[in-house]
Amino acid sequence: MCMAVKYPRLTVDPLVFAFFDGKLQLLLSVRENEPQKGEFAIPGGHSYADQTTLDAIANALQQKTVVSMTDLSYIEQMYFFDTQNVDPRGHAVTLSFLCLVRPDVGLRSLQQGALWVDAHNVPKLAFDHISIVERALSELKQKLLTTTLGQFLLPEECRLNDICRLYEAVFARSFDNRNFRKKFLSFDVLTDTNKKEQGVANRPSKLYKFTENRLVYLYELKL
Repeated sequence: MCMAVKYPRLTVDPLVFAFFDGKLQLLLSVRENEPQKGEFAIPGGHSYADQTTLDAIANALQQKTVVSMTDLSYIEQMYFFDTQNVDPRGHAVTLSFLCLVRPDVGLRSLQQGALWVDAHNVPKLAFDHISIVERALSELKQKLLTTTLGQFLLPEECRLNDICRLYEAVFARSFDNRNFRKKFLSFDVLTDTNKKEQGVANRPSKLYKFTENRLVYLYELKL
C-alpha cells in the first residue's frame, strides 16, 4: 500500500525596486485574504502545474499591483526560501526574483495607485517577507558594487549625478560626488550622448547612456 506523498507549495515573490524621489523604493501590496489579511506583503503568488515561474510572477503582479511584467527593465532569479512554520496553510517553498523598473515607470505607477515604500524603512510585513526583502537588498548592493545593474534603475539617458544619487540611495550614505563620477567614468561603461539635460536653470549637465544593455563587470567598485 502506497502512502500519499505530501509536497510543499511553490510560491514566487518578485522584489520590485525603483529609484525615484531620491529614494530606493520597494513595491508592496496589501493582503486581501487570510491568513494575515490587511498586512503589507511582497506581491507574490502561487506557481501552479503547467505554469512557469515567470508566468506566476506576471499573474501576481497583474492581480496585486498596477506594475506589469512588461514594465520591468530587469528580472533575475535569486534564492529559494524554505518556510515551514510561518504560514498556517503549511509548508511552502518560495522562489524570489530581483526585479527593477526605471524611474518613469515608478512615477507613473505611483500616480495609478501603486504602493511604493522606502526600501530602507519597510513597514511590518506578513509571513517571513522581511527576511526576503533584506536578502534582496543585500543582493542589490553586491551587484551594484560589481556590475552595471544600476543602469536598469535609471533613465536610459542619465547624468553622472543621477548614478551617484542612486548609489547613495541604495547604500544609505553620502559619497564625494566628484570622486564618484571620476571613478565610475574610469570603468569605461558609459557613452557620452552629446546631449545635455533640458529645462534647467543652472548649467545643464551632460547626458550619458550605458554602452551595453547588459550586466558588465566593474572590477569591484570600492565606495
